[in-house]
Amino acid sequence: MAVLYDLDHAERPPRAIEVEIEHEDFDRETFSAVACDGDLQIHQRATDDAPLAIAIKARCEEFDLEIHLRPEKEMLTFGAEGSPCLRQGPIETAYAQRPRLTVTGRIELFEDDGRRETVVCFRGDACQDRQWLTVRATQVKWIWLQLRLDDGREIMGYAMRDSSPGRWAPANDGRRLATSGWLVERDGGLRALAGFEVSSVEAFEVRTDRGICPTRFEVRIPELDLEFTLEHSIKAPFVRMKAFGPALDAGIWEGPAHIVETTQPLAGHGWVEVMNAATARLGGGG
Repeated sequence: MAVLYDLDHAERPPRAIEVEIEHEDFDRETFSAVACDGDLQIHQRATDDAPLAIAIKARCEEFDLEIHLRPEKEMLTFGAEGSPCLRQGPIETAYAQRPRLTVTGRIELFEDDGRRETVVCFRGDACQDRQWLTVRATQVKWIWLQLRLDDGREIMGYAMRDSSPGRWAPANDGRRLATSGWLVERDGGLRALAGFEVSSVEAFEVRTDRGICPTRFEVRIPELDLEFTLEHSIKAPFVRMKAFGPALDAGIWEGPAHIVETTQPLAGHGWVEVMNAATARLGGGG
């Protein structure tokens, strides 16, 4: 799946392409894949003589892009004793992350009126993660963030709750299952953050056809004497995902985010993912 967010036109919903990958088209060793029609390609290669290089190509009716990524920091795991396993009661997540990569590439946008807009030779930074989730109880929701600071550090953390209050309940409702946060130092060292908290700013929650969606997020890190507020750069950026299975019409609110308030000088950008199992509907649709 590839999703494109147009920050110059924040009122537009995300543009996405999602295709099925056959087993023979997926390389488990490198985590690379090519769709049968070539519209979505992910290539990851590393050798003894060259560091990891990642190339992503995606083409659909709305856009055509090609990006190249190179890690600035090594892959990190956040579980006990370096394990990728994070356990929160009935939920077990295997999670790994490269907190910062350099990005270069080209994007071509296809507008409804036939116009084309091409952005070439752009540069930026990114985060790459992988997650495998095992759930023994399906009533779960979370707020999950990753922030890349201009000073070369990164912050990652999440709050998980029971989603049984339903899709119309405020995001902070529901029994808390787990909250954790980490700081990645400039040299790539990992530091757990005691007392980390992330929550929705309820005054900025919006009502959508999927349920209540938070758009602003308060983050408190007592260990760093730091509090700040993040905001989704595109409000309620819902991304429908076929990966949840053909029987479900489901997805997540995920998108780029920026800092709007802070108790001390802080600059950076990142993303926030909001998932609420109560928003899923039976019937996958088209």
